Amino acid sequence: MLPIDRRTLFCQTSALVVLAAMLVFGIGRPRNARLTQAYLTEAAKSIDEIPYRIGNWIGRDVEAQAPAIELLQPNKLLQRRYITSDGISSFSLLLVHCSDARDMQGHFPPICYPAHGWTMLDAKPASFVLGQSNVPCTLYHLSTVQNGSEQRMTILNFFAVPSQTEPLAADMTAVDKAAKAAAASGLGAAQIQVILPKDATSEEMKQLLQEVGPAIEPAIRKVVHGL
Repeated sequence: MLPIDRRTLFCQTSALVVLAAMLVFGIGRPRNARLTQAYLTEAAKSIDEIPYRIGNWIGRDVEAQAPAIELLQPNKLLQRRYITSDGISSFSLLLVHCSDARDMQGHFPPICYPAHGWTMLDAKPASFVLGQSNVPCTLYHLSTVQNGSEQRMTILNFFAVPSQTEPLAADMTAVDKAAKAAAASGLGAAQIQVILPKDATSEEMKQLLQEVGPAIEPAIRKVVHGL
């Protein structure tokens, strides 16, 4: 058994080691509330500034359902349907930013769409170029039956988090990391979905992203740059 003075010294040394680890890895590090709020405000503003007119597409906001808002507790939620000027083609854009990354974990295609009657047909890795970045994403194909008729849908989905190592991700991996990092979780995460109301190929989605990408890039950059 350690003498009382050595035991006290041992405990104090251990506490200092733990404290040092907390500082190095960001655990328990207090965030500057003013800067965090400023970041959240700027992130929301950048999402608000996504244009209603993208090339030949004209957008109209779609009101978000109350259960989705309650589940996500979003800092900002954009849900918009874009239609070509001739009214023939359309796509939907969903961009949600949550101040707590953990709120995102239950709301992404493999969970939320089957819960609303859609069947997941497949999920394939894909990517597209956004500015100078190669964005990893997942391409989902889904189907449902409405009034005896089969409906198809294709979703291109990816996530953005304020991180220097993995700011863009195709699945929940980066979001899970952000949620577990106390120093970063208060800055949240964003999820981006581009949705076509048909069974689209990867090349069709990439072609659409060539038009849509420049319009959403400033908002994504704002999210990943953090404070």
